[in-house]
Amino acid sequence: RILCSIYTYRKMRDLARIQALSWGYKCDGFLAFSTETIPALGMLEILHKGPESYANMWQKVRAIWAYISEHYLGDYDWFHLGGDDLYIIVENMRRFL
Repeated sequence: RILCSIYTYRKMRDLARIQALSWGYKCDGFLAFSTETIPALGMLEILHKGPESYANMWQKVRAIWAYISEHYLGDYDWFHLGGDDLYIIVENMRRFL
């Protein structure tokens, strides 16, 4: 079982929606960690140290992994995290794993 996740922010909400509809639904679970929560899109606000900026991405990623570990570690075998500008061919990832 694979949990696919992306990090994004409010301004890129449409891009996160496109990812959920184009490839995210092929994963066993999909979450978009953002600056706002929109349950219908699987979008969850994630709080982290420091400002919401590209230069502070590590703190956001660190907070995301901590959240995944606390809430989903026992539910999935594999975890994938990337930015809101990627496209995954989930079928290929499944074959690889």
